[in-house]
Amino acid sequence: MKKLKLERRSYEDRAVRDLRGDLAKHKRVIGVAPTGSGKTVIASLLIKREPRWSKVLWLAHRYELIDQAYNTLQGLGLSVGVIMAQDEQLHGDERVKPDARVQVASVQTIYRRGVPKGVGLIVFDEAHRVMANSYQKIAAMVPKAQVLGLTATPCRMDGKGLGNYFRHLRLMATPSQLYPDGYLAKPRAFQAPAKVLAELAKGLKGARTANGDYTEESVIRAVSKRKLIGYVVSESIRIAPKVPKVVFAGSVKHSLSIVDKYRSSGVKAVHLDGNTHAEDRVDILDALRTGKVEVVSNVDVLSEGWDLPQLGAVVIARPTKSLARFMQMAGRVQRPYKGDAPIVIDHGANVQRFDLLPGDDVYWSLEEGGDAGADPEQPKYKECFECYYTMAWDDDVCPSCGGVQPVRKSIRQEREEVEAQLEEVTTTRLAELRQRIEEMAKKKNAPAGWVDRVLGEYR
Repeated sequence: MKKLKLERRSYEDRAVRDLRGDLAKHKRVIGVAPTGSGKTVIASLLIKREPRWSKVLWLAHRYELIDQAYNTLQGLGLSVGVIMAQDEQLHGDERVKPDARVQVASVQTIYRRGVPKGVGLIVFDEAHRVMANSYQKIAAMVPKAQVLGLTATPCRMDGKGLGNYFRHLRLMATPSQLYPDGYLAKPRAFQAPAKVLAELAKGLKGARTANGDYTEESVIRAVSKRKLIGYVVSESIRIAPKVPKVVFAGSVKHSLSIVDKYRSSGVKAVHLDGNTHAEDRVDILDALRTGKVEVVSNVDVLSEGWDLPQLGAVVIARPTKSLARFMQMAGRVQRPYKGDAPIVIDHGANVQRFDLLPGDDVYWSLEEGGDAGADPEQPKYKECFECYYTMAWDDDVCPSCGGVQPVRKSIRQEREEVEAQLEEVTTTRLAELRQRIEEMAKKKNAPAGWVDRVLGEYR
């Protein structure tokens, strides 16, 4: 058995200590850290260092998560078995070890077969799914067991907190804490220009929602336009050429159309969805990892439970109203790509919808109805007029291309500026005030009469 060599990270050791005390006190705890920060490693170290659990059940809903957990736990020297029909198809009985201390299993299999005897700790990977019936039924089978949830997005798809089940939230690390040491990299974010987003907005007019997100039919109607599909492909080739890319599409048909467009542009691309056979899925992702394929377009498969450290770009080709879904998709690129910041290209107006850049810190709450949201101290965002890089609202120069930006301020900001100026205005300085407002109007190409309306409102 090959031992896993771990880089010592202070936040991981601190999280292990915190979780040990949290579980003893609260019994059901959810541990939160960004995608790519090592949640699997933290939980594995906790199990290794805490002998009080003679049997541990580690649950996940996807093969990729189960395979990752198995390799990490085994690499730390723990005895590990796998309970999953799909794993048996791929590995035979090689990883079936009923007497192992830790059993890594699929939620679906344990739901059908029941929980092994003697389990003292249950680990729910991707724990934002915990309110589903299958998870709740499994937890009810061993009511005395302690429960540790792991996730980057501790909320349901509709944005509501998980306080109906978990009793304590432990924030193990935030993105901003991990950037200085290079453990994660803040992605560069690009979004489509206004004319393209306007086309998307037309398609979303009257869109229906269910469970906190647009219905599949609404998404398909909004994104399945040839113009938008062509733009998704051409812009990703321009902004992130020749780097491994993952595309999140709105439907199978949409994904296949994107793949066809990539191929006609000379880019090797493959489609992946929930019906793709397990062995084919492994081959496709290996091809992306080794460079045989440049693009994998998928539908709700790679947003959770999959990790490719050398991924260069994520292309979000669909809108979503779910903060959790947006963060899961964007979170696939959290590490430097060959020394450069990874890239997120947003074609769904999601950055604007959530007022949140990929890689930003987020405030989380366990409270029922306690919606998560952007850090209120962070600025609002806009796209560069030249390259469509997403930057802070008050940036004058694009950090990506160096383009000088026209002055663009919200109505509220403009009024606050004028109001501040008027506090100091005297009759003798009114002419100076008018001149400043006229200069502002010229920079923003304000319509005729704007200066008089603004002055009149504050006289």
